This record gives sequence, structure tokens and C-alpha cells, in this order.
Amino acid sequence: MQVKLIVFKEDYKCIIGGVEEVYGADIGEPDCEITKPYEFVIQDDDFEGEYKERLKPWDVMNMSSQNKCRIQSDCILTLIDPEPFILQAYNELISE
Repeated sequence: MQVKLIVFKEDYKCIIGGVEEVYGADIGEPDCEITKPYEFVIQDDDFEGEYKERLKPWDVMNMSSQNKCRIQSDCILTLIDPEPFILQAYNELISE
């Protein structure tokens, strides 16, 4: 499992989490699994806090006790590697 920043097509929302392809999914079914997703809150102003303060639990996950969800890969605009300081903040959050 790799930790990636996921940018969604529809609203450009950024989610960080572990990403794995779901093998054997039928066409149209969710084929991407995200583990421990957090929303990365983008701010336009100069940010002077810790990056952990910009990582918020993804709202979708508040409706369940699960820490994994599946999405369709065609909803994703892009997947990118997070900067080391963002990855460090994420790892600190998920280890708490």
C-alpha cells in the first residue's frame, strides 16, 4: 500500500491515504481502496501552523466506523506523492 494524495475530478478535493487497486472489480464497481483517508485542507493565505492542523478526517468516513472505503478510479483526477513534511504529518496522525 502506498500513501498518495488523491485529487478528485469533481471538486478538486485532496485526500491523503493509503491507496490500493482492487483486483477483480467489475466495470463500474469501485476499483480503488483508500485506507485511513484524511482531507488535506488547502489554504490560500500563508500558513504558519503545523501541517497536522491541515489534515482533517474525511467527512465521508464520519458516517461509519470503518477506516477504509472504495471509490471508482474514474472519479480521480490525479494521484501524486505527498511532500515529505505532509507525509510525516499524516503518519503522526494515523499513529495516534
